[in-house]
Amino acid sequence: PVTNWLRTRQELDYIVEPDMFHDFFGHVPVLSQPVFADFMQMYGKKAGDIITLGGDEMITRLYWYTAEYGLMQEPGQPLKAFGAGLMSSFTELQFAV
Repeated sequence: PVTNWLRTRQELDYIVEPDMFHDFFGHVPVLSQPVFADFMQMYGKKAGDIITLGGDEMITRLYWYTAEYGLMQEPGQPLKAFGAGLMSSFTELQFAV
């Protein structure tokens, strides 16, 4: 599921809550990649166990720094934005890479 509202022109650089642009252009493309989709499925299955053990802050940060604001770099390649929060915000992207 995705959200059902779209940011205004005044919110193009940063939004507090995700909108359709963030969901469709930030999350959907990477979820079509089997490796990442498998990671997210495993993450969802394990998150409940980790939260039960008191690791709610840790599991939240893991998601935040991968799915939302993740960066990646392959050997010999430049740093690339990976997270949906970066892909849907030009200003955030500039600060990250």
